[in-house]
Amino acid sequence: MLQKFLNIFKSKNQEEPAVEPELTILVLIKIKPEFRQEVFDSLKNDEDGIKLTKAHKGCVSAEGRLSTDDEETIVIWGRWATKQDHEDYMKMRTESGYFDKVGPKFASPPVFIHLSKDSF
Repeated sequence: MLQKFLNIFKSKNQEEPAVEPELTILVLIKIKPEFRQEVFDSLKNDEDGIKLTKAHKGCVSAEGRLSTDDEETIVIWGRWATKQDHEDYMKMRTESGYFDKVGPKFASPPVFIHLSKDSF
């Protein structure tokens, strides 16, 4: 009985470790119109596309869509366990040469929008 009380008391008085909040990112990618479908298909189907992203440590989810408002935009919605996981992912993509491969097809640099945890 005493041990049960001590366990309850101990668990109620221990501080919870600080947990880094999950990171949600919206990425707007402007691709030269003549390359947009090719880049989208590559992201969708190739082993070094979204499959690699989803397999990376800390990726909670990732999906992409073509904009129906223009002929250039691809939008990626991603959720990461931590900001550090996303930074490690971006470093891996840079070091692997992936951005060097697709970069010339971009109409402009991607825009990364970091979203709050709060929603409505």
